[in-house]
Amino acid sequence: DVADHWGELRRFIERRDTSLRTERSVAAETGIRCVGMIPKHADRTSSDRKHEQREAFRSLCLTVGLAGHRVEGPHVVMISSALPMKGKAAFIRGLANCLKEDGKRVLIVDLAEATVVGKAISLDDVVYNPALIREFLAEQKDQPISELRRKSGMGGSRSPLSSFARADWAFEQLLDEAKAHYDVLLIDTPPTLLFTDSIFLGRF
Repeated sequence: DVADHWGELRRFIERRDTSLRTERSVAAETGIRCVGMIPKHADRTSSDRKHEQREAFRSLCLTVGLAGHRVEGPHVVMISSALPMKGKAAFIRGLANCLKEDGKRVLIVDLAEATVVGKAISLDDVVYNPALIREFLAEQKDQPISELRRKSGMGGSRSPLSSFARADWAFEQLLDEAKAHYDVLLIDTPPTLLFTDSIFLGRF
């Protein structure tokens, strides 16, 4: 029942805002293991707070098996949120920087929203064009962190995911090509309560 699901979500959000403060409390309330928590600071200029966030990201990378010299890749990690404006982009950037410090090459595939990419090769350009995929990878060969962003809107025929049937093979080919050049692929998906894209992308 849809009303029951929304009721559970509303109760979870209330508990998140009032009582979920540690990994242990998340596990106790939800029955789901929490692998880490990243502190959010309004003042990002403090060196102590920057260090705190950096250590939190390092701990998360180690816990989920993305960091360390014994880690074998490549890894594909999908990152999403229930609603927009929840700090997902900052989280992905922090995670990518942590992985870079560990000597990993990272590709961020940004499907979350249309952005200004200028003359740079976009996700819309490469997803159905294998030659452009290889051109992009060649251009980025010396970059520890690369980004592929979508430039089209979230809907309509120009969206790279306008047809899941068509995108299935094309997106798999894109990831296979990228895995040969990167240690970690971070897939930034649209909000799960507003778009179905994350359901499709979760299969990869």
